[in-house]
Amino acid sequence: MIYLLLIHFNFAFDFFIHLDLDLCGEDWLYHKHTSTCIRLFRTRKYFSAAKGSCESYMGGPSGKEAGWLVGIHDYETDKFVQSLLKTREIAFFGLAYGDNQYTWVDKISLVNHYSNWRRGHPKTTYYGHLCEYVVVTQYGWESLYNNSTRFYVCQKHPAFSQPIMTCEPAEEGKTFPPLSCSYPVDNVVGDFVVSMIANHAATDELSLNVECSNDRRCRSTDNFLSGRIFENKSEEMIITELTINKAVSKSHDGSQLTCEYKFINTENTALLDSCTIEVYRSPPTVNCSYSFPNTGGVLVICQSLGAYPKPSSEWVHYIDKERREKVTRSGSYQRRQEGGELVFDSKFEYHIKHVPQGDHHIEISIVPGLAFSNNETKQRASQKVLVDFTINLPQQAPAFSTQDRPDIILNQLTVSEDQIITLVCKVEGGSPPVSSVSIWCDYAVQDSSGKNRWVSAGQQVQVVLPITRTMDQKMCTCNGNHVSGMYTKQTSVTLNVLYAAEIIDFTVNGMESLEISEKRNANFRCSAHANPKPQLQLYQLYNDGRRKKMLKQTVGNYVDYYIVQASCDTSGTYVCEAKNNLSTETSERRVDVRVKCRPQPCSESYSDREFSVLPDTQAEVTLCVYAHPQPSNDVSLSPDRGISFEKSLFTFKFENINIVNTEINLVINMSSSIAKYGNFTIKLYQTDNWYNIPFSLIPYEKPLCPESLNIEQVGSSFVVLSWIPAPDRGISQTFTVSQIDAGGAIVDRIDLENVGHSHIFYYISRLDPGSEYSFNLSVENAEGVTECPQLMANVKTLSFNSSGERHVYDRMIVIAAVIFTLAIKCALLL
Repeated sequence: MIYLLLIHFNFAFDFFIHLDLDLCGEDWLYHKHTSTCIRLFRTRKYFSAAKGSCESYMGGPSGKEAGWLVGIHDYETDKFVQSLLKTREIAFFGLAYGDNQYTWVDKISLVNHYSNWRRGHPKTTYYGHLCEYVVVTQYGWESLYNNSTRFYVCQKHPAFSQPIMTCEPAEEGKTFPPLSCSYPVDNVVGDFVVSMIANHAATDELSLNVECSNDRRCRSTDNFLSGRIFENKSEEMIITELTINKAVSKSHDGSQLTCEYKFINTENTALLDSCTIEVYRSPPTVNCSYSFPNTGGVLVICQSLGAYPKPSSEWVHYIDKERREKVTRSGSYQRRQEGGELVFDSKFEYHIKHVPQGDHHIEISIVPGLAFSNNETKQRASQKVLVDFTINLPQQAPAFSTQDRPDIILNQLTVSEDQIITLVCKVEGGSPPVSSVSIWCDYAVQDSSGKNRWVSAGQQVQVVLPITRTMDQKMCTCNGNHVSGMYTKQTSVTLNVLYAAEIIDFTVNGMESLEISEKRNANFRCSAHANPKPQLQLYQLYNDGRRKKMLKQTVGNYVDYYIVQASCDTSGTYVCEAKNNLSTETSERRVDVRVKCRPQPCSESYSDREFSVLPDTQAEVTLCVYAHPQPSNDVSLSPDRGISFEKSLFTFKFENINIVNTEINLVINMSSSIAKYGNFTIKLYQTDNWYNIPFSLIPYEKPLCPESLNIEQVGSSFVVLSWIPAPDRGISQTFTVSQIDAGGAIVDRIDLENVGHSHIFYYISRLDPGSEYSFNLSVENAEGVTECPQLMANVKTLSFNSSGERHVYDRMIVIAAVIFTLAIKCALLL
């Protein structure tokens, strides 16, 4: 169907017709009579050049229509052009002679058209020359025979604006929105006619007049079609509006409406613009919801059903009533038929990755996928949905705990090596709650699969850890992932792993064994780790390999000990022991030190080299000698200042008495013929030299008393005594321990033979609890008995308490003492 709206409008405007920079351009004059632009160029050009110059100036609504040499087709135009010339000025215009007639540059013949020749013109020839050029003067037109340069007058179409035809999208089932055609007020030149033609897919045709009077009111003979013309609020545009009071159907989609402006006094000024009516169907159903995905943020999803064409969506996001963001989202679409018509089901998503704390308000507009002339019209055509939610951060920091274990105190978890614990971290509170919780630990803290980072969806994460000592003092940290991205609180826990002591390294001068010369330094370092810190002991083993000479004790992870200027007795085995209260076992490491030492007596005291012998009997002499490396087997024996004995008169052997073989017992058996009282010398050969070891044979003497009798331990039924024997000069000693009653009488005694041990412990049992006892010591050898009345030990045994606790404790001490004494007795037997 075609709707024709024809408006003939006498529009009264005061208009500057002599100069209009917008329509004609600078230096051009608007000629109202012809509705064109005319300009005199006072630059001299030949006719053809003048014609080309005019054609280079563009005009018309498109700005692409070439100009021309002015055409003078009526009196009014002729007078207008003449008014541009000064006295005696002449100029080319668009008339020339050719093909035996005068024609205009547009090939229109002058015959039967307006002309204004001066008297005597036109001339076809002048003295045999053809007069083919025409100029205009203030007095009329003149013909010229020569092609000389002249001024010239150009003409072009004004740069009229195109009208703007606007067709708003129309919603199916509702009446058509107003259809309008706009034109700039300052481009109107006199009376004009506005025509609107609407075409769509029907076959009917209807021509309809709408009359508008000077009061700008329009009237129509049809009750569903009306028009009106008016100026907009800024009075810059003339608006012609067509109203079709009919319901919109899908069949109207694609209908075209054309607007034509034509000025009555202007030829060829048909100014056209068109628009197409687009029909849309709003979705009858729109549903929106929000969620908090595991990927973080907030995901808002809107689904619209049954829209045409494909809609888009606009989202305006407010936080605490402050606008934060406006975005547009296209959707995913599914096509389907509904009642024989194509519709679309759409899904739109808006993922807010960082969601600050506060009240969130989102306005969603489902917008038809069409072009609207303004935002107000677009908003009226949109479906609006509101989504509101509130974001609050958790107030508390993440909290660590364990399953079936003691509480975490001051961010420290105390566990033992080889335990298996379940470490739990939880984040409470928040709206919504945190989406996930994670624990990450120092690299040494790993689960059975080797992971040191764990993440779990929800408010809690837990991990099973097999505890090792490498985890000691290592840290685990927990945090939560909140939709806002602003939850930054985190909590750390330090693992305090308890484990038994273990020596890591024990060296002397950085080595595990050392051989040095005398007077060189030896630096020991022992390193261990344990939790709690280990007790470290550094000692040197005596020659029996069991007793020790304590060098240094400390509590910590290492111990250092320095020997300045090593001597022969520095040689030996050194032991570092580490232990703590987590285990009864002791970690131990050993290093050997060997000092290069010439053969020499172990003791500087000469009395230690005096040996008692009986006359006319064999003598066995045992001398302790330091020597490293070990001397050769070439040994000589001689009396003081005498000749060496024949080797048949004595025998010898070396007995290593320390672990590192740097201390030996030199045992010499002398025949009775040479075992005389006096001084002797043993010569030992080591490497490249001989060394002398002196000793003496002396008569037998009674033994000396020990310096003291000591009480080592007291129980309710036992006591442990100890003493250090005096030098025995090579004769076996027997010690007698006597129990003395209050009257001084001996009530019990026991003999104990000593075969050369330097320290003796003796355990006495079966005593009465809470009783007083006195013990005396005497010593005997082959020469007789030496009484030692000054060596008295007075002791009172411990009493039992009523609860029997002392008895239990005493039994433990007795057991320990028995074990200790047995060890001493075994040592003595050796």
